Amino acid sequence: MTSNPYTHSAQEGHGHWYWQRVSAIALAILIVWFACFVLSFSGDHGNYQAVVERLGNVWNSTMMILLIISIGVHASLGMQVVIEDYIHNTVWHHTAMIAQRLFCIMLSVMGIVAVIKIMAASSQMLLGGH
Repeated sequence: MTSNPYTHSAQEGHGHWYWQRVSAIALAILIVWFACFVLSFSGDHGNYQAVVERLGNVWNSTMMILLIISIGVHASLGMQVVIEDYIHNTVWHHTAMIAQRLFCIMLSVMGIVAVIKIMAASSQMLLGGH
């Protein structure tokens, strides 16, 4: 009897379902924070310095990094479902899975590095440098 490469154990499916729900709940909470964060700039008219100052705050930068991670995890899990449902050729299936994971990791790392750079710029501004 040949094994089907697309058959997963019930435990693996449960883990996928669980993490998709956890990331969705995290996103719901973090999106509310993000909306409030963006709305807090309404009087600043996109002032770069105000954004840098606020993202320099440990609370805001931590929330932004958590938002980036949650988006990356949730997007990867969602794309995995689409790939499993619609790509049946084994080679293309594995290629698409690797590509989507690398893509989500790359974008998440880029977002986190950007937040860290903004935090560094904020500390430079506080120390009087430009």
